[in-house]
Amino acid sequence: MVNKLVDGIVRAISAAFGDAYEIYTEPVTQNLTPPCFLVETVRPEYKHYFWRKYQEKVSFCIHYFPKGPDVAEECNAVFDRLTDCLEYITVEERLIRGTGMKAEFPDGEAMHFLVDYEVFLQSVDEADKMGDYSLEMEVRGEKDFA
Repeated sequence: MVNKLVDGIVRAISAAFGDAYEIYTEPVTQNLTPPCFLVETVRPEYKHYFWRKYQEKVSFCIHYFPKGPDVAEECNAVFDRLTDCLEYITVEERLIRGTGMKAEFPDGEAMHFLVDYEVFLQSVDEADKMGDYSLEMEVRGEKDFA
């Protein structure tokens, strides 16, 4: 489910920002061309909730690398757009709400946008419900196999 959430985040960012921004899902050490995003999974949690239901909570950090000379102004504008486009993402044809949105500027050159997504899952028993069945019956002394 984590990879499906990442795909939903990438689709939402791409729809909001267009093709002018590159979106990475794996760390890039060289040839990073701003403006761009890096979607990183921070802390996935998986808990048993009830019977066959499970809760999966995944925290993401979306790094934004600005291009312009006014870094703070550009990051603030991107923060507003990210809160709008990541409030609800579509995963497997259902909307999932992002919570706990906040931004950090640890180095003054990039913005770290943090968001959490919670999903409830239900496990499905893959076992066959019924095996093969054969019936032998006798009608007026004659055997018949169904």
